[in-house]
Amino acid sequence: MGKMNRVTISVPHGTDLNFRKKAAIKFAFKRGWYGRAVQEAMQLWINIQSASEDGISEENKEYLWKSFQEHMKIESDDPEEILDCIAEFFTSEVKVAEKIEYEMNDNEVTVKKEGSLGPFVSQLVTKKGDCIIFNCPVKIIMDAALKDLTGKKYAVRSEVHTLFSPKAIKESNI
Repeated sequence: MGKMNRVTISVPHGTDLNFRKKAAIKFAFKRGWYGRAVQEAMQLWINIQSASEDGISEENKEYLWKSFQEHMKIESDDPEEILDCIAEFFTSEVKVAEKIEYEMNDNEVTVKKEGSLGPFVSQLVTKKGDCIIFNCPVKIIMDAALKDLTGKKYAVRSEVHTLFSPKAIKESNI
């Protein structure tokens, strides 16, 4: 298991009590239950802080890519052919956007899309603070596909993120 550190922290009473209740249920008061719960919570925090800039973990990107991969029939490891195939799939089959273009410069890809958002909204929502971001599904799939099929990491970015804040939604009566 490796070297262990003893840590002393101060947290609000209510937070600690709620955490202990949940941890006690999960770990059934077995020896080391509280330490395991804190370790799990710390690892979860690290994973969240380590998520990519779009807020979606590499594991979730890979899962999303794998769920679409069988429908795309990509038989190339050429990055531009991969991106062309994905863009075509998302405009003609899934209809996430009316038009999808990308710009590739070395290992950086910028996705530009025009048109509708598509039916996969629930998988594409990221909450940052009190704002909700709808991520570009094409960007996410392109990112995971390039990594999987070429073995290289690309910096794939979307030209625009649709950002909603609770204040804006309340003011517009959505």
